[in-house]
Amino acid sequence: MRHLVKTKRIGKDSKHKRAILRNLSRALISRERVLTTIAKGRLLRGFIEKLITRAKTNTLHNRRIVYKDLYDASLLTKLFDNIAKRYESRPGGYTRIIKVGMRKGDGSEMCYVEFVPELLRDTDKTTSSKAPAKKDERSPAAQKDHKKSNVDPKNKLAESTQKPKNDKNGKNAKNLKAVK
Repeated sequence: MRHLVKTKRIGKDSKHKRAILRNLSRALISRERVLTTIAKGRLLRGFIEKLITRAKTNTLHNRRIVYKDLYDASLLTKLFDNIAKRYESRPGGYTRIIKVGMRKGDGSEMCYVEFVPELLRDTDKTTSSKAPAKKDERSPAAQKDHKKSNVDPKNKLAESTQKPKNDKNGKNAKNLKAVK
């Protein structure tokens, strides 16, 4: 039993696991999307998110720490200048895992690990792009009828849940017509 052992195992020793995570993180930073197994993808998600969180504070100390994992100056500049700037306001959750299916050879579950697209949240753009509210273009008589009815005309479910009208004998008028 593995009591109090927090490290995830992928069937490799620690040096091999670290090398796999470094290579996958390099591929993810350069391509922004990587196809891998789900177990490796979950490990990669935690590994890369720690690097991005470090990269959000652009100091020489953080650059040196991240360089120990990447070993590539061009990827380091891309991480600090492009990717970290993209997620400045986001407190975490920079990547997502999308399950793809089974691998043909051995049947292991595969997934894509990719960066979450960050939406631009400019208040100037969102307020100006909204369309003005539409006025009610129905005739005044139709507006009055609409106000009187309790049922929304777009809501078909509400119409079906209303009690059907009964004829003189207390039977459903719709069923009575269908029988005749």
